[in-house]
Amino acid sequence: MLNVQTPAARSCDPETSHAAADEITQSGARQKQMARVVAMVHETNGLTSRELAHRHGVDRHMVGRRLSEAETAQEVEKGPARTCAVGGRSSVTWWVKGLALDDAKNMRDAWPELGDEPYKGDLQKDEGGVRQGESASGHHQSW
Repeated sequence: MLNVQTPAARSCDPETSHAAADEITQSGARQKQMARVVAMVHETNGLTSRELAHRHGVDRHMVGRRLSEAETAQEVEKGPARTCAVGGRSSVTWWVKGLALDDAKNMRDAWPELGDEPYKGDLQKDEGGVRQGESASGHHQSW
């Protein structure tokens, strides 16, 4: 059984967040979500949090929150950053604890269906100096 040690709400969050945090923890839903996210990483090692959420059809915010908790519980670890195939931004990859790969070649070998584009590192800029996925004002466009 995974040991959830991190608070689900920050001290500066409103009381409604604390009530929701208490409910999700006491009901066991938080524990189940974390176990599910750890299982997702075991099944699809080396993806970003958005790629994990997309591939498994779950809410990306839930995945992000539970990954952080699973890292604290030493169930998963952050791997090298690369461009996310879903969000288009440089993002850390998530790995089963002890299996993080350090080079893009091994990541390409692990997930060839993502293609080479996500492994180029940071996003490419067009002729106007604007990163793909951003407006000229520098704001991220929705994907």
